[in-house]
Amino acid sequence: MSKCQYCHKTFTKINGKGGLGRHEAAHKADITNKKKKPSNKKQTRIKNPNPIMVNAGHNANNTKKRNEGLTDLEGIRTKYDVMKVYSKRSGFSKPTCSCCKNNDWKFLVFDHMDKKLKKKHGKLSGAKLAKRLKEENYPKKMQILCWNCNSGKEITGGKYCAHHLSPSGQKKLKSVHLPVGKIL
Repeated sequence: MSKCQYCHKTFTKINGKGGLGRHEAAHKADITNKKKKPSNKKQTRIKNPNPIMVNAGHNANNTKKRNEGLTDLEGIRTKYDVMKVYSKRSGFSKPTCSCCKNNDWKFLVFDHMDKKLKKKHGKLSGAKLAKRLKEENYPKKMQILCWNCNSGKEITGGKYCAHHLSPSGQKKLKSVHLPVGKIL
């Protein structure tokens, strides 16, 4: 007679062959194949390993695609209205870039002309920033720029966009055989 080392079940040998070997092998297989108990921590499963999609939020990205980016129409309307106020201050009847005069509002952004105001608003942008500007009664040190002019201003690190390069800046570009581009 033999006993299983796992469950202590007794086996008798019949004709020299016992069922103990197969029985214990089944226990070993169960132990090695046994799944780990789920932890209390919530595990997130990444469906798409593409880092761009993971960082953007896969579900949010799908929602934007379905709605063409127009999920918050009230916020977009507020942004448009606030841009209109700032553009009127610059002498335009509709939202317009104060640098290059681009008036396609979908490509326009708010630009802080004051570092203190920029710090105060933190990382707000778009509709959330528009709402805040409206609540603050449209502070003066803001302007409307298109994406290109806003990026150009950041790149040159100056007060103005690259459309307003000084003659010495234009000369520097020409010295390394770069095109000057559109100067306003």
